Amino acid sequence: MTKTKVGIFIALVVITLLFFLVPKGVKYIKNQDPELLNAAESVKLQSGEYTVGEDIKVGIYDMQVTKGSLSYFDTNLSKGDKLVGMELLDDNKIYFEGSGEIELTPAEFTPIKSSDGIYTIEHSGSYEVGKQIPAGEYSLTYTADKKSSEKPFIQISPSYADDARVDIQFENKDTYDIDLKSGEILTVKKTKSEELDDMEILLEKK
Repeated sequence: MTKTKVGIFIALVVITLLFFLVPKGVKYIKNQDPELLNAAESVKLQSGEYTVGEDIKVGIYDMQVTKGSLSYFDTNLSKGDKLVGMELLDDNKIYFEGSGEIELTPAEFTPIKSSDGIYTIEHSGSYEVGKQIPAGEYSLTYTADKKSSEKPFIQISPSYADDARVDIQFENKDTYDIDLKSGEILTVKKTKSEELDDMEILLEKK
């Protein structure tokens, strides 16, 4: 094998390794601490279509309606409503409809304080176990909004990058036992259509 062929062979091997290892390395870093790749920047948006990576930086955001009302993927949001820990990936399309303004800010990952061993989640969004909620076994339930018969939807994922390992829709009962592990993501969606102010998700430590 000539030196030229050897050089080409080595180059092909290096390119192949980079093709497979770099994405896995990035995913590993993201799984361990998504904040390391969080390029989120504050921005105010109105009704319209936006492309992540072009109109909005890739990252994990807290979103809050500051004026009027808007819908975000068919969820109606009024002034003051907030979504937390929302991951926006490169090339994703996001849509806001209505008459209002929403402010996106880099996610704060604010820890949830407990009262008598109960952690109360007030906003839809994603929460990191170990950073915002202690790992452990919990009794999961919710306080219903008297004006609505809708029930919340809960997911538990190994990380931001992985599919959910647990889905809970409160179809058959109002209380579930769950085990949250450090690094996992607990995602809360109060209802499919709106962010109900009087609905809260309750986690009681066992």
